[in-house]
Amino acid sequence: MKKIRALLALFLCLVIFVAPVLAADETTAATPDDASQSADTSAEAAVSAAPEYHANAKAALLIDLNTGRTIFEQNADEQVYPASLTKIMTCLLALENGNLSDTVTITENAYADLVSGSSTADLQVGEQLRLEDLLYCMMVESGNEAANAVAEHIGGTIEDFVKMMNERAYELGCTHTHFMNPHGLPDERVLKTTNMLIFQNSGNRYYYPKAIGIKTGYTTPAGRCVISAAKSSGMYLLGIICGAETTVLETGDIQMESFPECINLF
Repeated sequence: MKKIRALLALFLCLVIFVAPVLAADETTAATPDDASQSADTSAEAAVSAAPEYHANAKAALLIDLNTGRTIFEQNADEQVYPASLTKIMTCLLALENGNLSDTVTITENAYADLVSGSSTADLQVGEQLRLEDLLYCMMVESGNEAANAVAEHIGGTIEDFVKMMNERAYELGCTHTHFMNPHGLPDERVLKTTNMLIFQNSGNRYYYPKAIGIKTGYTTPAGRCVISAAKSSGMYLLGIICGAETTVLETGDIQMESFPECINLF
């Protein structure tokens, strides 16, 4: 599977960078063939003895690094948000295209797209540090601004670096992978509709499954307003409510009367 080989390649590149190398005594070390055969036997025994398993997650993958064999997969080809796992690709490209002794200057672009509360290494605009140290800030501290600084240094611009990320992912066989930034923060601004008629949520008492859009309005002089369409059994209606009240219930909750009135109207 191309995707498995690609993941393995990314992992091995990072092991070289972030993990110590443990050297075995030459007099006691097993031969490569012996080690491989033993690993295969152990893996097969483990798989045959393993109970049926389902990860409590959207996707999961377990790989035997001795053979590259997939031991377990769950929705392995499903597109999911990788969060800061994205930084693995950023690190890989830095190792492949950069010089660890390079001096990198932190610019304002490092903080340009970060959201409040996201992880940083507290790098300061104008600060200079080696690319190697910047990679530690990114991989150990998970600094999002460090990832942007790496991207700008390697790619010239963050946008061009993201293109490099996607091209490298494709080369590695990750054909369903698409990066939007070098750090992994969501690129979609999440918007919650003000039209409770179409907001499907178990706690929303205003939800009306036949409703389609359209727009709400409110000011103190205008009151609660809503215009909505609804479809059902071949009927297609447009409903408008203006000047509805805002009621305070005994529970202390606020009821926007435009929504139940529009439902009554339909």
